Amino acid sequence: ENVEAGSALNTNNYILTNPVNPSEAAFFNGDNSKVLLHFTEPFDCSVPNSLTIQNISDPAGNVMETETVSFSYESLRLADLRVISGSRLRLEFTKPVTESSSTNSSNYTLYPQSVNPSSAVTEIGNEEAVLLSFEEQFVQKGEYTLFIEKIEDRNGNIIEPVEEPFVYYRAEPLDIVINEIMARPSPPVGLPEYEYVELYNRTGYPVDLGNWTLTVGNRTREIPYVIIDPGDHLTLCHPEALSALSNFGPAVAVENFPLIPMGGQTIILKNEDKQVISAVSYCESWYKSDYKSSGGWSIEQIDPDNPCGGKGNWTASVDPSGGTPGSPNSVKEENPDISRPDLVRAVTLSDSTVRLFFSEPLHPLSNEDPEYFRVSHNTGNPLSVSYHPPLFMKADLHFPEKFEPGIIYTVTVENGLFDCAGNILSENRSARFALPEKPEKGDIIINEVLFNPPPDGVEFIELYNRSDKVVDLFDLVLAEKCSATGEMDPAYPVAPDRYLLFPGEYVVLTTCAETVKDHYFTANPYAFAEMERLTRMNNDRGRVTIAGRRLDIIDDFSYNENMHHPLLTDYKGVSLERISFSRPASDPTNWHSASESSGFATPGYVNSQFAEPFSKEEGEIVVEPLLFSPDNSGHNDVTSIVYRFSNPGFIANITIYDSRGRLVKRLVRNELLGTSGAFSWDGRNEANMQSRMGIYLIHTEVFHPEGEVRHYKNPVVLGGRLR
Repeated sequence: ENVEAGSALNTNNYILTNPVNPSEAAFFNGDNSKVLLHFTEPFDCSVPNSLTIQNISDPAGNVMETETVSFSYESLRLADLRVISGSRLRLEFTKPVTESSSTNSSNYTLYPQSVNPSSAVTEIGNEEAVLLSFEEQFVQKGEYTLFIEKIEDRNGNIIEPVEEPFVYYRAEPLDIVINEIMARPSPPVGLPEYEYVELYNRTGYPVDLGNWTLTVGNRTREIPYVIIDPGDHLTLCHPEALSALSNFGPAVAVENFPLIPMGGQTIILKNEDKQVISAVSYCESWYKSDYKSSGGWSIEQIDPDNPCGGKGNWTASVDPSGGTPGSPNSVKEENPDISRPDLVRAVTLSDSTVRLFFSEPLHPLSNEDPEYFRVSHNTGNPLSVSYHPPLFMKADLHFPEKFEPGIIYTVTVENGLFDCAGNILSENRSARFALPEKPEKGDIIINEVLFNPPPDGVEFIELYNRSDKVVDLFDLVLAEKCSATGEMDPAYPVAPDRYLLFPGEYVVLTTCAETVKDHYFTANPYAFAEMERLTRMNNDRGRVTIAGRRLDIIDDFSYNENMHHPLLTDYKGVSLERISFSRPASDPTNWHSASESSGFATPGYVNSQFAEPFSKEEGEIVVEPLLFSPDNSGHNDVTSIVYRFSNPGFIANITIYDSRGRLVKRLVRNELLGTSGAFSWDGRNEANMQSRMGIYLIHTEVFHPEGEVRHYKNPVVLGGRLR
């Protein structure tokens, strides 16, 4: 209610903490129920203030009881300064500020240049924030001070002059790295049951992640404004996980946090300019532990200073809780990259563009000078070079002239390229390329199949180019052929990124090349084409079909585990190898278990059981070798019955007898022959058991529908180890 002026305007009736009375008291805007008090000294902002009010009466003479009230006061201050680009700053004050003072460029001075901003504008929708723009770009790692004065709030309070220092640092590729990944939090070991991605700041500068993005597969999400301090860790997670994961270290919620696939995916971190800062393409084998890959454990980077180390620089966490979100990794130790990058292969994208593939990621800032690349046949240097984010393991070379069909070119790369660790490319590395030809039936053959991999391994299919063509595997698909209808569906592209297979070369199709190479020796570690998935291959039996893009069959192989050597007690991890290129995949005698001496598989190089039959005179049937020992040693494990006829149409029956004339094996029954070919015997009898050592007789009967009949009897010795 209204109060009496004599008591209300008596400054002695108001006592402020300390104590002190106001210097003046007056009614506020003529309202006798409101009193405005003025004090000589500013209020203390650091603690709550109290005001005691006494002896105040209304016009009727009623006196209010003495009352003490508390209040706090916040002065106008600078709450935050952010560098939002190379020439712009964002200021945020503790209160809304007047536009006349906040947009006056003379109220801001940047040192050491002693310059005012070229413009100062209030941020749209936020009266507490001001955007400053400067004509000159900030210097990388430059130290600056912004002097601010004469800024007023809406009540006329003027900011105390402030000098705010800042360092301009624009994050460069690999400054912030993806450092830990929790893809399978269930069943939990000790951490909250949430997926997350942890980042690590390798620099000595704070980095603002505002407007940066995190991409997992094809899902991209924006990271909110957050500062990651020098040498610090930051966990990115779903909003529901923020409270729980914040207990372990710094964390920030990312709206609609993307699902992290358990089997593997590429994760990309980009800055506000869409530049790739860090990328990791992981797969399940990075855990290096079947138990930990089943759930509850994260994979951690071993050495953050080796950010492109791939599988060799990642492993499952050893922390008892299953991971270390927001804190140093449990596996952290020095693991430097000392190997040089290598040029793996080249492919033609068009008749004037070549794509190069490298063995490891190149540094995102690696040299793009066309002078470092040259092509044979007087082609010279490309017009331009462009690297492929996010992993930078590919580079496209663009040429002014078209390549000619039928010519095999060589591209040479000088040693000016370097990887993430600064290792320079091996000196003058070269790779072949050519304009490819379309493959036809039998040009590319299925040469080896691992359909029952070891416990922590993966399946693979090896192809061989038996033609004189350069074939692009981009033109091939892996198809699943239905035995009932003969139709093929679905089909999986063999090499969406292209792969040139030259005559006489091998290539291994698999979902994870590193896993295959971990289990088996390979003479050519680059003879691999990774696919997102292979055709379905059961452990007991199945079918592998290679077809063209129009589903025209190139080669087709039906397998079953009974095709393995009978002496093997376990088929897991043992591949089936093709014995001869010239014999069809449909011939079951043309397949054999890979030898034990080869490690039970030969991915990317000649099969341990390879035995191409030599040419014989017309009408002659020869058995080779005459002495074989089917012990899966890789040396003469099978014997082959090689034939050659001048006329087609002969039908064969091949029967094997022991030295006493007893039937051992009906190897071939009523088989239509070509003009030449072979069959193989691996020593198994009719019961699919291994025959004893000794002398055997191979009886071959061939007859022609016109009435001609021929008989051949060839001895062979089945040997073995004496015990």
